[in-house]
Amino acid sequence: MLAQAISRLRQLGVRITPQRQEVLRVLLEGKQPSTAEEILKKVRSRYPRVSQDTIYRTLATFKKLGLVNELHFSDRCRRFEINIRGDHHHHMVCIQCGNAWKLPDCPLECLMRAKNYYPDFQIEDHSFVIYGYCPKCRGA
Repeated sequence: MLAQAISRLRQLGVRITPQRQEVLRVLLEGKQPSTAEEILKKVRSRYPRVSQDTIYRTLATFKKLGLVNELHFSDRCRRFEINIRGDHHHHMVCIQCGNAWKLPDCPLECLMRAKNYYPDFQIEDHSFVIYGYCPKCRGA
């Protein structure tokens, strides 16, 4: 998948720096959406001198190109996840531990109702998040 992401960046004319490649690797290896600070910490394990600005600029570039999704959960922390295939999905988030799970379906019927209620409103994007407690936290 790393090779696929790098190939896509090259097709888009983006220069591939070791730091950008490392950000991609960290995102690909992550099982959960990560904050910029979490990504910085992991990148610094291989590139100790990388700056926070470099991470933020890289994430902004990847987001603009559609390689990364920026997520906003109830903790008000921006989180990032890789999106090489451009797949659209939503999340379930545990209120206690903060873990997130991808939902494969989109609530299109809800989106269509919104369009019917406000036909003059031009929808550009949407997100859907279900909050609750995962089995591990529910048992605690």
